[in-house]
Amino acid sequence: SSSNNNNNVVAEEGEKKVFWTVLRFVFGGVFGFHHFYLNRDFQAALWAVSFGGFGIGLLYDLLFLTRYVQIANTMLSNKKLFPFNWNVGTFFFRFLGQVVFGATLRGFFINAIPLDETIGLPHPHVIGAIAGAIGCSYCVVKLGNQSYFSGISYVALLFALIAEAEIFARNCVGEQENLIDALSCNGDAAVAWRVSLMATAGFYIDRYFKLSERYFNANTTVYKQPRSYCRRCLSYSWLVGVFLVLFMSMVFFNVSLVDNDEGGTTTLYKMFLEMIHSQEWEDAMNNIQSLWDYCCEHNDECFNILMKFLEPQSSQLERRFATLGLTPSASIRDLKSAHRQLLAKYHPDRCFEDLCEENYQAVNDAFNFIMAHITE
Repeated sequence: SSSNNNNNVVAEEGEKKVFWTVLRFVFGGVFGFHHFYLNRDFQAALWAVSFGGFGIGLLYDLLFLTRYVQIANTMLSNKKLFPFNWNVGTFFFRFLGQVVFGATLRGFFINAIPLDETIGLPHPHVIGAIAGAIGCSYCVVKLGNQSYFSGISYVALLFALIAEAEIFARNCVGEQENLIDALSCNGDAAVAWRVSLMATAGFYIDRYFKLSERYFNANTTVYKQPRSYCRRCLSYSWLVGVFLVLFMSMVFFNVSLVDNDEGGTTTLYKMFLEMIHSQEWEDAMNNIQSLWDYCCEHNDECFNILMKFLEPQSSQLERRFATLGLTPSASIRDLKSAHRQLLAKYHPDRCFEDLCEENYQAVNDAFNFIMAHITE
């Protein structure tokens, strides 16, 4: 009876199928679609921005897809979070993934903070170090609990912050005039690995000793049914967007590029500043302003020009043929004949009406336009 009730619960909430999991893995594994199907939203977003965990994550997933499905269905049927697995093999790969992605996300956070003095951000290195510790510990915890828990392990966060402070004190202070300047020593890759290791160690200490009893005790924690599909899609898109914004901010503000003109290095931000303060930029802005002023005074003319520009090529051809009094099926011979006759009709030496010159030019333009497109 109890087994039947469990099966009914799974059926009501949507039992996860190995077939659909494999199908999503094959066609969307690089975007984390199989993790999303199994309600592991954070890991799905992480896979989307890292191309399947740099490829290594996909290989690991391939070996444990059926296990993932079993975990998801067990939680749905029992209404409790799946007990933590301390198996040596599983533990090793999980630990490795936590360290790698924790260090990567920490690097994104700390290097996404603009360091240029012209921006005026107060103590950017301090902000970057704190943001890096939060991002690193959040990633470590989410991967450690397979995205099924909400919130963050404060022990992991505390360990990450301690790692940041220890690095300042041991490697930087003494070489710099003050602690704020010393924070600039925290941007290299070796530091990111050390912070990630500390956050991961804090996570497992928290796990083993159940320091966050309410957070980690799978026997008393009720598994909550995931939010609606639409809200989960929005959450997935938001996470991917955050990762991309961090990456673009890092590239724009802090990644050094070779400056061919001076032989040194610069950033995209500095190149952008140089561009908007250049004479060429000022001239371009003046031209745009002049164009805007002209169109404000001649609304109809600018509107007609814009409509002609946006008009499909087929409609433009039909309109030009109509100017010559023909249809698009007319032959080249008919085109040339109509062109000669209309030029003779509207020639300034023979036509003395107000629109003759305008019609003469329109006939010429229509004929040249048609011939150019027929030739193409």
